[in-house]
Amino acid sequence: MLETKDKIFNYSIFFIIFLGIIARVLFYSYNRPFWLDECALALNIVQSNNYFISLDYNQIAPSLFMYLSKLMYYIFPDKELGLRFLPLLFSISSIFVFYAISKKFLIKKTAVLIALLLFCFTYPLIYYSQEFKPYSADVFFFLLILLSYYYLENVKTAKQIAVLSILYAFALHISFASFFAEFTIFLTLLIFNRKQFCNIIYIFIPVILSAIYFYIFKRATIDTGFFQNYWNFGFFDNNINNNFSLFNQFSWFIFQNKLIMTLLFIISCFIALIKDFKNKNLYLYLFPIVIAIILSYLKIYPFHSRLILFIVPCVIIFIVKWTDYINLKNKYIYLLITVIFSAFIMFPILQNDYKKIIKKEYRLEDMQSLLKIANKLAKPDDIFIIPRNNKWLYEYYKQYVPVKNLTVITPIRSEDDNFTEHLESYPKGKVYYMFIAHSSINNIKKQKNFQKIYDWAKDKEYFWCKRDNKNNTLFRYKL
Repeated sequence: MLETKDKIFNYSIFFIIFLGIIARVLFYSYNRPFWLDECALALNIVQSNNYFISLDYNQIAPSLFMYLSKLMYYIFPDKELGLRFLPLLFSISSIFVFYAISKKFLIKKTAVLIALLLFCFTYPLIYYSQEFKPYSADVFFFLLILLSYYYLENVKTAKQIAVLSILYAFALHISFASFFAEFTIFLTLLIFNRKQFCNIIYIFIPVILSAIYFYIFKRATIDTGFFQNYWNFGFFDNNINNNFSLFNQFSWFIFQNKLIMTLLFIISCFIALIKDFKNKNLYLYLFPIVIAIILSYLKIYPFHSRLILFIVPCVIIFIVKWTDYINLKNKYIYLLITVIFSAFIMFPILQNDYKKIIKKEYRLEDMQSLLKIANKLAKPDDIFIIPRNNKWLYEYYKQYVPVKNLTVITPIRSEDDNFTEHLESYPKGKVYYMFIAHSSINNIKKQKNFQKIYDWAKDKEYFWCKRDNKNNTLFRYKL
């Protein structure tokens, strides 16, 4: 009977992992056009070979991630699939590491199954498997370093210390989020196992050296204030309403069900602290969340969406941890409770996956298609207008869709209230093609500004408009 249960568990794990990989590979296979931030990071790949200094176009990414991406850029015939290969690889690998780490902490097999289900099908974890950004690398290396904690008690020789030192140093240069995992291990050992901490303290020397490196070579990025200014809405402060909205926003970003998941997480954390207060492994998953909140409050690192994607595994583990504490004599009642719980939390997640991945209702900024259309229609003396918020999209894709027309990049964004007034200032008697690809169909203010542009353009001579269902729009008009 026991062997049968183990077989069912193992087959279930295999099936969940298989579907999780399929979902990621499927999304990757769509090879959607790069959006603004991907174009900005890709321009650094195309235009530079030095990633030890601050990147251009207001981008921040680890040096080794950039160099490995550069290698993929040269290897793959399709450059965008090449640049997205590492995120896919890290995302798939993180599934196996998460499974290994969840087995270390969660007691019951049903808890491991539910946690793995959440990890495999939580949409942001799938989405960032096919976006050219380092966020899936953040998740993988964060989990890998946390997993190493379970083996630190057996580390005794200089060779073992050297291997872990190299891993920790390497990880910091391919994923900034590795710092959170390494600092968590540092704190956990210092508080709960000081003897072993003293024995292996040399492991943290590369971490200190890497911190010095970041301060010297990456300081320019921080000094510009861009990181803090752009993400200023992602910092905790003394305003309770603002702090609560940050938690809600993060819960919505992960699960699209902010209130229920936030309550589940808080309740499960509370139960875990009561039941396992002295369990050092508990803090391995709690400390990263606390550190992220503290750094946000200190205005050092924003607590917002994709920047803290790496703590999603910790949140998932806490959400299902309470099922470990259910002790019912009737195994069928326990099974019924866990099935209902799983269905309750998984239904909206799978529903969202179906909409975004199967029906392809994901965000799409498509400058490439707009440029191809404009190139076919435009005459040599027509002028292309690129709003400032589309500049990086244009700069990247013009290498694949060569543009012969005069192109004017406006000093203001299409989202600005005075955009149409600015368009009126251009020379009269000319035909213009205007591109809007970086625009949200869910942002009310952007939609109002878009409608204002449309109403302004449609009254012009020679008006024509091409628009897809993702708000990628090409306007033609004559002043």
